[in-house]
Amino acid sequence: MRRAFTLLEALVAIGILAGLFTAIYGVQASAVRSVRYARDLQLAALLARDKVLEVEWKLKKEGFSVADMTMEGDFGDADAPEFRWKAAIHRVKAEAFEAAAVPQVGDQTNPMAAAFAPAFSMIGRHLADQVRELRVEVLWKDGKYDESFDVVTHIVQLTGAGSPPPSPIPTPGPGGTSHLRTLSGGPTTGAAK
Repeated sequence: MRRAFTLLEALVAIGILAGLFTAIYGVQASAVRSVRYARDLQLAALLARDKVLEVEWKLKKEGFSVADMTMEGDFGDADAPEFRWKAAIHRVKAEAFEAAAVPQVGDQTNPMAAAFAPAFSMIGRHLADQVRELRVEVLWKDGKYDESFDVVTHIVQLTGAGSPPPSPIPTPGPGGTSHLRTLSGGPTTGAAK
């Protein structure tokens, strides 16, 4: 004797299938969001690296400014107009070099290092004139969330007798884009578009 499905059994089976499809859809949507975020993060890292190279080349070409500088813009010329960037260049304080040169053991200063503190202070002031901290922040929108990727580096420009000449224009690595061509055509600094 053949037994047929009752309406109740069919409704239970359809409910189980609907629950499974909903769970699978949620997992799939989460995977798509993760892949998109990873792609955006990788692109932001490449764009940040390129902007660091561009600003470093510009600083070495034009020389360091005594005042702090900020710049911003977008990556429309790199076919990524949804990404924006901000760059801040700060003069490194001489105290950072002086504090590193005179180590402390517990509450006491090393007496030998303290004896050379005036020399370290002079060297620190000299180094502070030749080192700049560069912070590049790449910003983009991921749905309703604001995302960012930050890079902090230090640029050294030695001055005085025997200093090496400025480095040549850097070239981008595989998969990178170069914004250096915009430096000769006009400034890349200005308000974000």
